[in-house]
Amino acid sequence: MAGDLKVAVLGAGMWGTTLALLSSKKAETFLWARRSELASSINQEHENPAYLPGISLPRTLKSSSDLAECVEGAGIIVVATPSHGFREIVAAIGNSVEPGIPIVNVAKGLEPGTQARMTEVLSEIDPSRKYAVMTGPNLALEIANGQPAATVVASESEEVCGLVQDLFASQEFRVYSNDDVIGCELAGCVKNVIALGA
Repeated sequence: MAGDLKVAVLGAGMWGTTLALLSSKKAETFLWARRSELASSINQEHENPAYLPGISLPRTLKSSSDLAECVEGAGIIVVATPSHGFREIVAAIGNSVEPGIPIVNVAKGLEPGTQARMTEVLSEIDPSRKYAVMTGPNLALEIANGQPAATVVASESEEVCGLVQDLFASQEFRVYSNDDVIGCELAGCVKNVIALGA
C-alpha cells in the first residue's frame, strides 16, 4: 500500500514537484532539490517558487538537498532529473538504496553521447533492480492545478506498475499501465518533435 511507503522524488523541477505533490497525498514523500535554498523554501513556504509558483504544496511534503537523506529507507525512487544528468544521480544514490527497491524514470529523452534510454542506463548501473517508466503528454502545471489528465507507467513488473498506479492515480489523474517499456520511452522522446511538426 502506498500509505506504508517512503517515496523519494529526485528532482525539484516542475514535473518532479508535481509528482511529489501527488504522492505526498498518499505516502510520506521526500523531494530532493539540488539547491539547498530551494529545499528550504519548499519546507518553510510550502511552495516551489522557482518552478511552480503559486501552487500550494502539502505541509507533509519534505524537501532536502541531501540526496542520501532523501533516499534512505525509501520504498520507491522516482527520478525526475533531466536526461543529461540522469546517470550521475542514479550512480550517486548507489548503496543508499536497498536492493529490490524499484526506480521509476520520468525523464523524457535519451542520454547525450550514448543515445541510451534511461532504463538502459539504470540497467547498466544495477541490472538486478526493477525499473519502470512513467510518461505521457503531461503538463505539470495543469496536473498540479488538478485538471484532468492521464499518463502511462510501463514496466516488465506488474507489481511495480500496480505500485505506481496506487501511488499517483486519483480521480483527476488516470494512470494506465503496460509492459512496453521501450515504446513508452521512445514515445516520450519524440512527442515534442511530433507536436512541433503537427
